[in-house]
Amino acid sequence: PLAAVVVAVVAAAARLPRWLLAAAALALGFATLQRNRQYGDPVKLWSDTVAKNPNEPRGHNDLGTALRARGDAAQAQAQFTEAIRLQPDYAPAQFNLGVALLDAGRATDALPHLTLAAGAPRHQADLQLDLGQAYAELGRYGEAVAAFRRAVALDPASASARGDLGNALLLAGRPAEAAAEYRAALALRPGDEIGRASCRERV
Repeated sequence: PLAAVVVAVVAAAARLPRWLLAAAALALGFATLQRNRQYGDPVKLWSDTVAKNPNEPRGHNDLGTALRARGDAAQAQAQFTEAIRLQPDYAPAQFNLGVALLDAGRATDALPHLTLAAGAPRHQADLQLDLGQAYAELGRYGEAVAAFRRAVALDPASASARGDLGNALLLAGRPAEAAAEYRAALALRPGDEIGRASCRERV
């Protein structure tokens, strides 16, 4: 359907002076180069996206993800918070903010965001692992066990989930069940360490 349009454009371009065509090609090439540089830097790319569409929560969430990957935790949290302000039920931003707060040692602040992230379309096994970690850090071991069991159900082949569950069971005073989970974790990945550091330290 675009054939006629393309023919017309090419015919019109053929009548233009060569210097004008060269200038246009140079300008377009420069614009492409600039855009490619943005694509090579996720922070620049998503910063540009946010600047052009500041009311779109996904842009803020993706910018926060890029900032967090670069090690800028404070700015990442600010972007996740802005995404949630724009759309409170935006589960990916709730999940990312919860994880960022948990990594910062703020389990109490992280827990409500992780709970609200239950509708996230992806990362459900990771979400349950993070919920379990938050509960464990708060001393709520029964809830940690339940969250880690959900993680195991979602990803039975995860040695980390099995190890985390074992740690939570041990902290909950259920050593026999913990030993069974440790054995299952070691069967999945012989020789690997099991469980998250935060839980191991409490053990």
